[in-house]
Amino acid sequence: MIKCFFWGLYMKLLYFLTIFFILNLVISCGDENNTEKEKEINKCSGVDCPDNSICKVINEKAECKCNDGYDLSPDELQCVKNDIDLCENIQCNSDEKCILGDCIKQETEKIKLRLLAANITSGNDQAYEEEGIRIFKALKADIIMIQEFNSKTGIDSFVKNTFGAEYTYFRGNPRGNGDIPNGIISKYPIIKSGEIDDPRVTDREIDWVEIKVSDKVKLMVFSVHLKGQEDNSQITAAQIITKEISEHKKLNTGYYYIVGGDFNGEASVSNEGFGKYNGEDIFVINSAFPKSEYGDDGNTNKSRTARLDYVLVDNELYKYQISTDYCISEGSCKKYKDGLVFDSRNYSNSDLSVYFSPVESSDCDVKNMQHLAVVKDFLIGKKEILKKEVLTKEEFNSIFKNPIAEGKSTACPGYDFYNYEEFINATHEYPKFGNEGSEEIKKREIAAFLANISHETTGGWANAPGGATGRYLWGLCWKEEIGCEDGSCTQYCQSSNTQYPCKNNKTYHGRGPIQLTWNYNYGAVGEKIGVDLLSNPELVSGNASISFRTALWFWMTPQSPKPSSHDVMVENWIPNTDDLSKNRKIGFGMTVNIINGGRECGKTNDSRVIDRVEHYKYFCDLLSTTTGDNLYCDEMEHY
Repeated sequence: MIKCFFWGLYMKLLYFLTIFFILNLVISCGDENNTEKEKEINKCSGVDCPDNSICKVINEKAECKCNDGYDLSPDELQCVKNDIDLCENIQCNSDEKCILGDCIKQETEKIKLRLLAANITSGNDQAYEEEGIRIFKALKADIIMIQEFNSKTGIDSFVKNTFGAEYTYFRGNPRGNGDIPNGIISKYPIIKSGEIDDPRVTDREIDWVEIKVSDKVKLMVFSVHLKGQEDNSQITAAQIITKEISEHKKLNTGYYYIVGGDFNGEASVSNEGFGKYNGEDIFVINSAFPKSEYGDDGNTNKSRTARLDYVLVDNELYKYQISTDYCISEGSCKKYKDGLVFDSRNYSNSDLSVYFSPVESSDCDVKNMQHLAVVKDFLIGKKEILKKEVLTKEEFNSIFKNPIAEGKSTACPGYDFYNYEEFINATHEYPKFGNEGSEEIKKREIAAFLANISHETTGGWANAPGGATGRYLWGLCWKEEIGCEDGSCTQYCQSSNTQYPCKNNKTYHGRGPIQLTWNYNYGAVGEKIGVDLLSNPELVSGNASISFRTALWFWMTPQSPKPSSHDVMVENWIPNTDDLSKNRKIGFGMTVNIINGGRECGKTNDSRVIDRVEHYKYFCDLLSTTTGDNLYCDEMEHY
């Protein structure tokens, strides 16, 4: 009986302790939930979310999330019910698609690749001398399969000065006497590289690289210099490469395969050579051979009697081949349907200066020039995207074609010159322009660009027609710096610049939307877009396509130690200690420092800076975005 009493007491005590523990746990958990709720309330305080949405704290950051049953609209300003067809009564153009009631341009994003095979050494040392270097510069390839990869100035210097600082390379290891290694030079990152033994030669090997063009486009590229005599040894080397590719395909997907170089004949361009491996198709060997300017059969040795040099691609890449074109404008091009065998002797020096600068007619006839370069172009469909133009035609015309600004068409030479279509075409060469960061940041960059080009070319004044905003409606008024049209402004020649020397009877005064000045800028942008602007600077004010392309090049391209205006406005640029000590900070004022800081920054109440800033505020308001901080550069030290 006593045992039962104590046992019952024990069980009651255990029951109460259990209840106490559970209640305590619940209370404790409730406290933690309350703490998290308080954090969310604190972080979301002051956050103004649109209707049908709620503020949530995600990764320590307050964000507005649409309620269930709602989606964010394309302009990211409202949450709309997702069971309503907002496109029911919307008519879009044929190249557009309606998304949540908004017409968005539908296009295929493309990547253009220019491939070049080149054994164009000359002189007595089988090295790249000035003639070959000029040809490389003129042909403007993205990926170069190079042979006899030697230079008297050092390989690093040769690659940087010939192709550009963004190019990287792989060069084969030295091999015995008379070493003439192969290599690959690429504008895109080389992620792997190596060599394969060619058993029939002793002074070079078969060199290969893997290249990442984008997340969707990868290449495996081989550079070869096959045995000099056309025999079975060339087929043997070809089959070594095709076997390597066959094995590579088993372990990797999504690659395109390329082989190029000096084949020393046609024996390997067969199914027994590069065409197949164990019955598996490898390279396309029956495509039309590239032609020269004369449209001949494409022989590539110096005497033009034999086909020795090739660019071969696999079936997947072959379907993307396009005409190889060298253009100075849409209506003025050298077009080569199947690719180009480049022979400088086929052109006059005047033709070369326009389309293939800095080549001279005699370059392919220099002593011991090996062969002729072969070029092919490809336009790869990367992926289908939905893209809004950075600025609509209506918005552009409301700014630069507004009829309220009386007499603009007659008073401003640029009124009928600058046009929306050429502006948009130019932006396609720089897909990151107006397309990085949040919608606020994207619009802010566009506003900053428009503000600067408007200031540089404005024909407006304080009380210009158009009411309170009249002064802002006169941008893109001038094509050239006022007073320099007659060629008298010779002060923009930096005579010490040997890379881009001034040409006789040419001036480099301000031209185009950004008012491009100085010979070194004309030379650098000319190299980028493939036009000899040192010899033809007047094209910047005579061709609207070139004009806008020079402005966007200047905006998008960093020129050390200056960052690019693009990187500043999208906040990619991070000021270093020296920048901060000189008060250089992210903001519109920094773009002024980049464009004309030597004249306008570090000064109090400079009227030119004030005008730029007022234009910027106007365009930010027009595009419904904010201005950000650091609008002025009066306290910045210029470069």
